[in-house]
Amino acid sequence: MFLQGVAHPYVYVVRSGLLKLCYLTDDGVEWVKSFASEGSFFASMTALRPKGQTTFTVTAIESSILERIDFRLIASLAERHLAWSNAVQRMTMGHAARKEQRERDLLTLRAHDRYLAFCAAHPDLASRIPQKDLARHLGITPVGLNRIVMRVRRGS
Repeated sequence: MFLQGVAHPYVYVVRSGLLKLCYLTDDGVEWVKSFASEGSFFASMTALRPKGQTTFTVTAIESSILERIDFRLIASLAERHLAWSNAVQRMTMGHAARKEQRERDLLTLRAHDRYLAFCAAHPDLASRIPQKDLARHLGITPVGLNRIVMRVRRGS
């Protein structure tokens, strides 16, 4: 969808499919920040600012259909119409709440518990996401996640 480090002032709504949003380090290591699936929306918040650039890359895991909306149009509507202003505020608050929960999980939960929390919050996604991508999202190695998955399946 877009690469890290480019001007891209758009908001996307996912109609169908699955995408991963990830940071790439200078040495090519990928860290998955989140996933976007049916009914969700995403944007690089820094790229929505004037002269802003994306801070992450978005790629499709599955074939996907998206709607793309120029944020400058949304901002213009929000300046003139209370309903649009309220919609932008709700979207921003929802985004902030998701980021706060993710930060809390990464800082306070063990890897095993992060995996269980992800599966509980996103049961529809857990089986669709490749294990290597889910491991990068949970902040563990693919081997570590495989061990956790096997323990969970055994019930231990």
